[in-house]
Amino acid sequence: MKNNGFSMENALARPSAQQAYHILKSEGFSPETSWYLLESNGYSLKGISEKTGYTPELDSGPNGNLLENGWEETFQLPDLLDDGGEDLLQSQGFDIPKIENEKFDLWDQAANGIGEEFDAPFDTMSSVAKDFYAKASSQEVSITKALQDVAKFSGGELSGLEYRIKTPESFARKVNSEAYEYTILHPDVGYEEACQYATSRMYDTVRYTMLAEPDNFTDVYYQTIYNLEQSGYTVSRVKNSLSNVYSSYRGVNTVITTPDGFHFELQFHTPESLEVKNKTHVLYEESRKVGTSVERKIELELQMQTLSQSLETPKDVDKILPFDTLKGR
Repeated sequence: MKNNGFSMENALARPSAQQAYHILKSEGFSPETSWYLLESNGYSLKGISEKTGYTPELDSGPNGNLLENGWEETFQLPDLLDDGGEDLLQSQGFDIPKIENEKFDLWDQAANGIGEEFDAPFDTMSSVAKDFYAKASSQEVSITKALQDVAKFSGGELSGLEYRIKTPESFARKVNSEAYEYTILHPDVGYEEACQYATSRMYDTVRYTMLAEPDNFTDVYYQTIYNLEQSGYTVSRVKNSLSNVYSSYRGVNTVITTPDGFHFELQFHTPESLEVKNKTHVLYEESRKVGTSVERKIELELQMQTLSQSLETPKDVDKILPFDTLKGR
């Protein structure tokens, strides 16, 4: 069995920028942290694809052979988070820059957990984070009403409204994770400032799902967007992985901005893709936890890919083009 991705055995022999990027992403690093590590290792970031799970072109391996566009089921992946994992990468020509502040050492923190303040429950979080959550709670009422009205005209169906706002516990976990990662790149930043950064990038505290059948999915999408824009909302980001049969997650995710500047997430799914998303959610949550081994992360990724590849691709979904006005924020 082969799954889309790259050969780890070949990739570790001084991986290409694209392959190294996927290695870091598979370990749970964000795009920003991955780019930082790549630049620190002398890589050019030009041409790196944001697509996950596969590389856009075949590349030459260390023996001059073309790398297959897929994971080998029998590959052996070293645990890069165990003792010696960093040395292994360095021995293969992939250096990990040292962070002077030991508190934020990339490998030690990933293996041993994060600082106590970055594991704070909601009640003891930064006031910045709690104020943001209060604002999200107040915004949710008008956003929900607007989307219910839009759904009547678009032919879509709002699903899972009971989950339209993150629980305080889920919110705290995400803010703490984002804040911690920010301090990896900025060791002198304190907890309060890190939380300010994290909340400024929290686009899914309020989130919704619009359902449509495969045969009219694209029409429902454009009708929904049109009606939202007519009501003063703007589309700030579109990610379309539903057209990518190789993706471990398949859906159309958008970030919508309200007339007064608050961001929320609106996902578009078919009933089938939503069912698969719900099945893979537990796998995804495990994969993003700090301390999950690299082997386990890859195992979880392969399981999610297997589930997602069975989905029917909606008619004309490739006409939904991605864009991002929030990049760099």
